[in-house]
Amino acid sequence: MSYSPSFSGLRTLEAVCRLRSATLAGKELGVTHSAVSQHIHRLEEGLDTTLFVRRVPDMVPTPTALKLAAAYNEANRVIEVALADIVSSGRPRAQLVVTLMPSMARLWLAPRLVKLRDDLPDLVLDIRTSRALADLEMDEADIAIRFGSGRWPRLNARMLFEEEFFAVCSQQFVREYGLESPADLARAPLVIPDTPPWSIWFEAAGLAPVDPAHTFLVDDAELALQAAIDGLAAALVRRDWAAHDMAAGRLVSPFPVAARTGVGCYLVWRDGNARAAEIKAFGDWVAQEFGAMA
Repeated sequence: MSYSPSFSGLRTLEAVCRLRSATLAGKELGVTHSAVSQHIHRLEEGLDTTLFVRRVPDMVPTPTALKLAAAYNEANRVIEVALADIVSSGRPRAQLVVTLMPSMARLWLAPRLVKLRDDLPDLVLDIRTSRALADLEMDEADIAIRFGSGRWPRLNARMLFEEEFFAVCSQQFVREYGLESPADLARAPLVIPDTPPWSIWFEAAGLAPVDPAHTFLVDDAELALQAAIDGLAAALVRRDWAAHDMAAGRLVSPFPVAARTGVGCYLVWRDGNARAAEIKAFGDWVAQEFGAMA
């Protein structure tokens, strides 16, 4: 194949695939809408194929685009691992490599790092975030926090909690829209996540599916939370995402309705790891922290 797309072009394609918007991709990458469009046009021209179907306001990726985006993410992960190895080559290797999703690292783990240091002062962590699953059998990490069914061949899994989604918003939002019952949310602005849909929350509340009056489409937990904190909309989030902001009074959950997805959050590790003691110490600490949230 003579055509070799640029790395910046593939980075742009991945952002548009994930955000479903050239405008949002441009904001994330710090470039103009026009620059994003030019990158996509050059890719489509070079590959002689359509990468996106324009359905206002969304840009829907084709299977080819999704395949390229996945390849970019994998290549980027390999580069990050190589860079981390180079940077760390001059210093002792961290005692325990932990991998988890970026959203959980930022919204749940980061606010607890000081407590983790104080509770486990002798434990040195190498925290790695990724949307992709690390290969624990190939020692890419010692322990992972994963969402799924809990069934991973040749790996141990310890359930932390069953995934549940709650509606959250600001106190000002509750007053502004007169939220007295779950049905009132149907006429209020809502943040629409990639998953799960709001319909499962309304169903859990005993209501028929509704068509919300106003919506904001996002695929990032932090954006959803910020929209809720700013009083722009109510957001459907996991409790671990919102726990810090709820404790600080920035968010409230106006109704005790929990929408379950059938997915669980698990600690995952393999037998025979030389850091078994550190894995147990960290795993017990994480389980205790989640238990305190219940």
